[in-house]
Amino acid sequence: MTVADVIGDPWIGVPEGYPLDRVLTTMSLVSNVRAEVVHRTVHLPLIENLVATGHGVALLPRTSSSQRAAGRFLLKPLSDMKAGRRIEALMRPERAARGVVRITLDALVAESGAAH
Repeated sequence: MTVADVIGDPWIGVPEGYPLDRVLTTMSLVSNVRAEVVHRTVHLPLIENLVATGHGVALLPRTSSSQRAAGRFLLKPLSDMKAGRRIEALMRPERAARGVVRITLDALVAESGAAH
């Protein structure tokens, strides 16, 4: 599925400025087609229900819906567009040596590697 396949559909979106909204805005810019957002909410289960009942398409985090999607709606990655997020950790050097901080940073790094 490509951006061109879905950009003209009605969209169920998140509030303006949220990360997923920035992805939709980029899709509009790349395709020269303004996405028509028919509903906005931060409630992902509501977005899923609106999509499942035919009210539009939506961008969802890859890990948010996989367990609940079966038989309700189809999850498809966009083949011509990649989205992601950048997470930065800022700490004082003496805190970076603490075990709990090291465990947290290691988990973030491991998760970021698994997402690719």
